[in-house]
Formats: sequence, C-alpha cells, structure tokens
Amino acid sequence: MANVELGVPATKDTVYQLASVTKQFTATGIMMLAEDGKLSLDDRITQHLSDLPTAWNAVTVRHLLSHTSGIKNYTSTQAYDKSVHDDLTHREMLDLVAKEPLEFKPGEKFAYSNTGYFLLGMLIEKITGKKYGEFLAERIFDRIGMKHTRVNDLTAIIPNRAHGYSFHDGILLNGDYVNPTQTFAAGALVSTATDLAKWDAALYTGRLLRLSSLEQMWTPAPLSGGETAKYGFGWRVDKVNGHRLISHGGAVRGFSTQISRFVDEGLTVIVLINADNGKADALATGIAQRILPTLGEQTSAK
Repeated sequence: MANVELGVPATKDTVYQLASVTKQFTATGIMMLAEDGKLSLDDRITQHLSDLPTAWNAVTVRHLLSHTSGIKNYTSTQAYDKSVHDDLTHREMLDLVAKEPLEFKPGEKFAYSNTGYFLLGMLIEKITGKKYGEFLAERIFDRIGMKHTRVNDLTAIIPNRAHGYSFHDGILLNGDYVNPTQTFAAGALVSTATDLAKWDAALYTGRLLRLSSLEQMWTPAPLSGGETAKYGFGWRVDKVNGHRLISHGGAVRGFSTQISRFVDEGLTVIVLINADNGKADALATGIAQRILPTLGEQTSAK
C-alpha cells in the first residue's frame, strides 16, 4: 500500500524516498565533472570548498567517494538525532562534525560517512553553479527519461508519493521523517521502480558515463595498507557464491530501499518499501535467489 489510511495501492509508478541509494547518482555526477575536466578525483576538497576544517586538508574527492576520508559521519552524532526535522543550511550540517578530529588518516580505512556525500553534493553545486537536483535532472534524469525522480521536498505536491511507515511491536504506525536538507546528496532523492529500471539499463551502456568511468566506480577502493574496501564510488562491490554483485541499500525514517545488480547475469533486483524496518536488502536477496538459485547454495568450508 502506498497509503494505508486512504487504501491506495502501490504501483510501479509509486514514488519512494531512496535514502542512500541516492549516493550512486551523486557519485555519477562527480564522475561526469571529472570527465568534463572540471575536477580531478585526486583534488583536495579544500581546492574547491572554502572554510573547511584544517583537519580535512588532506582529504581528496576520491576519499569522499569511497568512504575512506576519516571524516565523522554526521548521522552518528547526538546533535543530528535531536534536529532531524529542522531545515538546516549546508554550513549548519557541516558544523555537526566540523570540530571532530578525523577518525583515521585519509585512505587508511573504510568507514561509511554520509558527511562525505554531503560534501560531494556541495562540490557539484560549487563547480556547476547549479542546485544539486537541477544538475542531476539535466545530466541524468531528463536524458534517460526518469520523469518521476527528483530531490525530495516535503512541501511539494509530488504525484503518487508513498507515505512512510514504521512497525513497533508488530503494529503499523505512521513513520517519522527527516528533513531533506539534512540528507541532501547523501540520501534526498525520490524515485520509482520504473525510473530505477531505466537507470539500471543505462548503466550497461556508455550513455551517461564512459564505460571506463563506470568500471572505476565498481572497483573496490584500495586502502593505504594494501587491502581493499568492499566499496567503489557510490556502490558496494562484492561477490556472492562467485556472482559479481554491485549494490546499495538505503534506510531513512519511513523507508527501506535496495538495488542489487548481478551484472554478469544481467539481473537487477530493485526493492522500494515505505516502512523503515522493511529489510529491503534481505527481500532483494531472496528474490535474486529465486531467479539464480546458485546464489543461495551452501559451500562447504575447506
């Protein structure tokens, strides 16, 4: 159901909050700017953004894309939990973590950070002179016909918008919300299953990015100690029983999402749920196993 109280069923064109599935679009936007020669992945972010903490001086665009910057995740702060409904500026959001020391030297470890993708959205706006959503619409959404994808706006009338819910002790309740100014380029997009299918199809071509750029996004990020993270740029990168998996999940109050792409088999499973404890990742895995039974095969330990 898109809306339980009104008895409105969900359809392929129901609009859901994507939460962190947004990050793959942000990363694609950055790679477009790199292809355009507007930035380099090895640029320090302080080359483009001013008034940042001196502790961030060694952080590069590449570090932000791969969650290897060491910058604290703002959603893990107590201040964030107390202000999720507030309409905050970019500067006010950065102030949640600006005084925090780096959690590790840039490039040393992987640690998921919404702050990094918030900064990437700021980079897009600074370099292009356009709003984040305007840039993505021009370069991605309009180009491949994603007519129902946009930055969330709680005050806008968005046709077919799903209402978000939560389960507490087995009882379905209206869900809480997070102001989209706080999720921004880390999680503020809304979309439909149909639009995401168009997105998936475009990723098999060079229509949006050079294939070499896409492969770079889907390559595990190297760490300074010689290991690699199971993350590229805006996508998790892994293997399941020998099947290459490129995926990302999302969770925000009222919604749970997942896109899982088994690229060698041409199989993509997209799950959009308007409940924040809907376990979209587990549902996507179960659906994929029905189509590719070898994904669920148990392998004996040697």
